[in-house]
Amino acid sequence: MTERLPIDLGGLFLWPQTSRLVRSPLKQKVRLSPFELGGQEAAIVLSRYRAMKSCCITGHRKTGISENLICSIVQELTLAAIADGANHFYMGCSWGVDLIAGQVWTDMFLDWTAVKPCADHGVGVWSEVMMEYRDRIISNAQEIETLRERYEPGCLNDRNKWMVDHSEIVMGIFDGRRRGGTKHCLSYARRQGKRVIWHDLRDGKIKFVN
Repeated sequence: MTERLPIDLGGLFLWPQTSRLVRSPLKQKVRLSPFELGGQEAAIVLSRYRAMKSCCITGHRKTGISENLICSIVQELTLAAIADGANHFYMGCSWGVDLIAGQVWTDMFLDWTAVKPCADHGVGVWSEVMMEYRDRIISNAQEIETLRERYEPGCLNDRNKWMVDHSEIVMGIFDGRRRGGTKHCLSYARRQGKRVIWHDLRDGKIKFVN
């Protein structure tokens, strides 16, 4: 059986298809939970030992595709962001892509912040079951940021702007519609000169801006 050589990650050495790292010249030793793909392990390790950036995600509440497929898309976008140096992530606590992203990042053992637009977000609009599910997801975040006490018109867009302003990279899952929060968020990110990594639901391709 051919011996598999370790991948040199700038002084940290990763054995493919394992989660074992040996001691580096920096006298550090790191152990990660195992993932299926060596490339995914490498990306996550790299994100902890290079210039760090924050990243947020935006996406539709209803995409017309399965939750499993959205999970795969979020993971693919996240790995692309990690390759660009992202090591902390923001999501806006809305139904759909946001909550799926929170679960994916938790499963990937990433650091992330849940950004609630207001303390009463979803009250009177979401069912009790939906609220409990949201709260269970965001309980896994390293931090919960609440921007206002009460809902006001425009606070969802203000939350999106806050996330973009606090990020170097913006990820999106977008179907090309001309209106809505995802369109507004991605347009704002472009105007601010942010690095945008987005999945186009119309052709299934990941695209990059800046």
